[in-house]
Amino acid sequence: MIGINEIVSPDQLSDEVAVTLAGTGEIRKVCIFTNETGATGTVYKPSGTLYLFDVDPTVTLNDAALAVDVHTTIHAMFTFTAAGYVADANGAANCQDVNEVYSNATMFAVWRLGTGETEVNTTATDDEQTRANLWFRRDT
Repeated sequence: MIGINEIVSPDQLSDEVAVTLAGTGEIRKVCIFTNETGATGTVYKPSGTLYLFDVDPTVTLNDAALAVDVHTTIHAMFTFTAAGYVADANGAANCQDVNEVYSNATMFAVWRLGTGETEVNTTATDDEQTRANLWFRRDT
C-alpha cells in the first residue's frame, strides 16, 4: 500500500490496491506489516485505518479525503494502533481477528496514516513500506 520512497503525510491516504476474493466466504484475519530496508532509519509502527471498498475508490497517494460518493462503498474499516505491533530490528506486524463476509468480490484496500504519525519516507535514506495481508475462509 505504501511503497519504498512513497511519501505519505499524517492523516493522508495511500494508493488503492485491488484484492480479488472469488466465491463466497469470510475474511478472518487482517494484518499490517511494515519494514525499513534503508541504510538508516528504524522500523515504524504507525497507527492508521485500513479501508476495504466494494468499488475502486480512485484515490491518489496523499489524498486528504475520499470523494463524497466513495464513502458509501466502504465494505469494512479496521483501525490499528501503534501499541498493537510486534516488532524487531527488521519489521513489525499488527494483526486482528475479524469476521467480514464477502461474495465474489474485488475489493480495494487503502491505508490512511494516523493523524499523529510522522510522515513516511521523508528522507533519502528512508525505505519504509506498509503492506497488508488478508486471511480468509472460502465457502464456495
